[in-house]
Amino acid sequence: MVPRTGFESGPTRQPLHSAVTDAAAAKQRIRAQLRARLAAVTPELAAAWSAEICRMIESAPAFVAARAVMLFVPMLARAEVDLRPLAGRAIRAGKTIALPRVDWQARTLAPRIVRDLAADLELDSAARGAAAGLTHPTADCPAIEPAALELVLVPGLGFDEQGGRIGHGAGFYDRFLADPALRCAAWGVGFACQVLPPPERLPREAHDRTLDALVTESRLMMFGCRQGEPRGGG
Repeated sequence: MVPRTGFESGPTRQPLHSAVTDAAAAKQRIRAQLRARLAAVTPELAAAWSAEICRMIESAPAFVAARAVMLFVPMLARAEVDLRPLAGRAIRAGKTIALPRVDWQARTLAPRIVRDLAADLELDSAARGAAAGLTHPTADCPAIEPAALELVLVPGLGFDEQGGRIGHGAGFYDRFLADPALRCAAWGVGFACQVLPPPERLPREAHDRTLDALVTESRLMMFGCRQGEPRGGG
């Protein structure tokens, strides 16, 4: 069965042998419609909503308790949430903050510890298309093992209220979140316009991890057993 999304019409039941293919095709249609939604978000709105999301995360008990947190740098061409103000405040408060460094050839990302946002970030010269202009940690920034992270904040193109997430299709975060060494909670972070209204659900494939929480400018929704307890570290 391919879940209905509210973004498309059609039958809800599909032959079992075509479920994976149909889910992948449905994701592509949903991605196009979500990108159209984000295209309507002005830089002013994105900045205001991002500031509210930062405040909401900062006041969450699980974030307060977490000692090592992985955030992300936004792809501004895609109107992603900007968590850099939160990262800066968390660094000054003494948290270990990691940001992803991308390997485009291997199609992987690895968390690197950042201690100074001005000095430790560089332009990702390999980024192309909508990712052009992306910054990430320099090669000199120390790595941190996924097992040491206590909370991971994850971007996405779209979300639902059951912990579903859809990315842009490259699979970087799918592969990272599937690492068995990563034992901490993963929170999705996005704008409210990226969230499907209930009871609609995003199509799921076997590799899709259910998020433990979702943060938008209007609320923090908690899902699952790892929602409030930082894990990892030691």
